[in-house]
Amino acid sequence: MGAVLLLARSEVRHRWRALVVLGVLAGLVSGVVLGALLGARRTATAFDRLIDRTAYWDAEAQDVPPELLDDVAALPMVDASWVQSYDVGLVTNREQVLFLAIQAGGPRPPVHYEPLVVEGRMWDPSALDELVISERAAAQLGFGIGSTLDFAGASPAQYAGFEQGIVPEEPEGGRATFEVVGIVRDPLDSLPFGVARLLATSAYSRSLGPSTGGPDLVTVRLARGAADVASFRTAVAELVAASRDASGDPEGVGPGIEVVSVHEQREVVDRATSVAVQALLAFAATAAVAGLVAVGQALSRNLLAPASDAAAWAAMGMTARARRLALVLPRVIVSVVGATIAVAVAVLASPLTPVGVGRTVEPAPGVETPLGYLILGSLAVAVTLGALVVTAAVVAMRRRPPEGAGSASTVLARTAAAGGSLPLVVGTRFALDPGRGRSTVPTRSAVAGAVLGVTGLVAAGAVLTSLERLVSSPNRYGWGHDVTVVDVDEELLEALAVDEQHGSVVAVRRVNLRLEDQEVLVSGLEAVTGRLALPVQSGRLPVGPGEVALGPALAGRLDVGVGDRVEAPAIGGGTTSLAVVGTVLTDDIEDFAGGAVLTADGLEALATGDDGYRSAWVTWADGVDEDTATAALAADKEIGLPELPADVGNLGQVEAVVRGLACFLAALALAATGHAVFVTARRRRRELGVLRAIGATGHQLAGAIRWMAVVQLAIGLAVGVPLGLAAAGFVWRRIAEGVGVAGDLAVPGAALGTAVPLTIAAAMVIAAAPAHRAAQLGAADALRAE
Repeated sequence: MGAVLLLARSEVRHRWRALVVLGVLAGLVSGVVLGALLGARRTATAFDRLIDRTAYWDAEAQDVPPELLDDVAALPMVDASWVQSYDVGLVTNREQVLFLAIQAGGPRPPVHYEPLVVEGRMWDPSALDELVISERAAAQLGFGIGSTLDFAGASPAQYAGFEQGIVPEEPEGGRATFEVVGIVRDPLDSLPFGVARLLATSAYSRSLGPSTGGPDLVTVRLARGAADVASFRTAVAELVAASRDASGDPEGVGPGIEVVSVHEQREVVDRATSVAVQALLAFAATAAVAGLVAVGQALSRNLLAPASDAAAWAAMGMTARARRLALVLPRVIVSVVGATIAVAVAVLASPLTPVGVGRTVEPAPGVETPLGYLILGSLAVAVTLGALVVTAAVVAMRRRPPEGAGSASTVLARTAAAGGSLPLVVGTRFALDPGRGRSTVPTRSAVAGAVLGVTGLVAAGAVLTSLERLVSSPNRYGWGHDVTVVDVDEELLEALAVDEQHGSVVAVRRVNLRLEDQEVLVSGLEAVTGRLALPVQSGRLPVGPGEVALGPALAGRLDVGVGDRVEAPAIGGGTTSLAVVGTVLTDDIEDFAGGAVLTADGLEALATGDDGYRSAWVTWADGVDEDTATAALAADKEIGLPELPADVGNLGQVEAVVRGLACFLAALALAATGHAVFVTARRRRRELGVLRAIGATGHQLAGAIRWMAVVQLAIGLAVGVPLGLAAAGFVWRRIAEGVGVAGDLAVPGAALGTAVPLTIAAAMVIAAAPAHRAAQLGAADALRAE
């Protein structure tokens, strides 16, 4: 044991700087992995933690008739309730036509809802003109702290007209000028189609609320929380049924009361956050694999020289186990330093998480220090690095110098025969030939690291390019037009059709119908002017009443394709068989890949003329200034512009993760190659001295080191680019199939076009310091050191 400790102390004394550097490298890589794992946990739990932080109500009953408000609040499972209303009105100090719903009620019950204010302050309950809005409302409406909102409420009679599509030109309800004093974080902000919440005070509710029309709602805290949601919904339905029976009018209380629970939205939230969580886990896994390769290479290079002295150690009577222990003990420094750095990096990186939807609902953004997870993580890092050190030591002791001429000799011979210069031939040899004895260098692992880095970098770049193209191209998620005009009638359609700025106008009627066993939003289309333009993925659009095009997600759920038939209920009973002629996307942001498209005549055969709602799709004519035309159309009509569907928006969440992964892999590949070049130049010092002694100039020796870096990176580029594109194509097809968009990969042509000059530039940077030392090397100094 004394000899083991003696050798270990000697190793530490001579190599402690290199071991600390290795520990820092291992710690940086491990910290990135640990940070990604903790970020995934933080992202996945953000929704639940915000619910707890805000003491959010368990359920809300919407559209409650006035006569049932007290009955709903008095149900036995209800611990506390808050009766509110959504007052609908027109914002008069905006150029664009904008109708909003202001939510207001009496004083909030204690521990019923405690908004998390992220900017400004909570309103004063006694102030009539103060408004608190959710972050979603602030983003969608462009409001901030201090913004004013002139609100002209629709009267109760006018609100009733909204149900028939009658939009009041001059609201007759209560009026108020609000000032936004606070922005709050709402759990439902995380939902793809959550409400843009605007909360007014109880003073407003008492003073102006009764003169303004809108639906009433009751928010409740339930005795058993989520466990009571189902029984609460059943009890509300029984109240509605009893009220109808008592009135003798089956429609006397409207279509019924909808009960919405924040607990039941967890599936929606999980779906929205799962993309980001999976991306972070994939990031962690990729970074871990790449990091293990890079750190393993560095350890191998660090161990090769002392491991080459194993024969001398054996002559001292040391067993194989003792020799391995002498190699491993000094490198405990790597594990200790690595675990320490990993924890620090994970904590410093924590403000970057959660990502995606989770970030919108994180109740405590900023630095996170989950002590238990950090302790477990540091132990895992220390154990993993320790195992890697032991493995590298075993491999280093078993390594035997290669015998005979291999591929490196063949390449060198061909390079020399082709008239390659001295720096090129020597640099190629250094890059491919591992050498002998203490000058041995793991060239294959160094090249493998370059290939892995380039593969990951190209794959990440191609996926990122495809994501950016999807998010920035509305036609790829159902928008074949420029603007949607909401709530149109025949008169408005005619006015739109004669406007010369409109290249095409398509009349759209939408109805919820059943196709086979699925509830589907069906669009009936008729080109008033111009032509239909929808993103068709396969087949074609329907041209007759017996034809239908399905969204790819719906076609998958029904297990049908082009040429098959689906059944739909007909007016008056029975069913109608429809021929599937294509798969197509629509602009329905709730389910852009799950709808169905018919001709207008085809929809008339399935739904009465009074069903559904109507809009118009407008495409601008060539040469029209789109921004000016859109602003003019929005001045007197309610319009809709392209909006990301939830599933596409969820994919957009991972853009930052993929970009971070690309940067990480690039940095790791450069660091690993740089370390390989540095170690190779140092261990080939004797060979460089011999070359200098026989007449090679310092410039030629420096050129050899530069060519070594170029060759290793060039091999990584040649092999890694096709592998990366293949991997990206596979990954992107899986992603695209999951959301229903086209699966063609967007190859980053411009980036690949600069790959060769960037590779040369990177090689020059990596080799700068070793090449400079090689140029200054004197033959006598190099050979005397040997």
